[in-house]
Amino acid sequence: MTEKNDERRAKAIEVAGRYLGQTTFDAKQNVEYLEALDAYYIYQPARGGSAVVVSPDGSFLFATSQVAPEEHQAAFSEGRRTDPALFE
Repeated sequence: MTEKNDERRAKAIEVAGRYLGQTTFDAKQNVEYLEALDAYYIYQPARGGSAVVVSPDGSFLFATSQVAPEEHQAAFSEGRRTDPALFE
């Protein structure tokens, strides 16, 4: 990984921690780079867990476990994003 990619991954993990309530350790264990989307997919592996797809600019799309990863990623690729104000 390049330094730029390391920074982007760290930013994605920070976003996941904020909106999934994960510790940095948990997020680091459950992160995948989605090359086709140029984004990171970070998930909670437990039953009922949630996930976020995080873009390089820090915008994200949140989904519950009821949404299949493929549907979640397709919605992200179509430009859908979650308003962070929903978590306030």
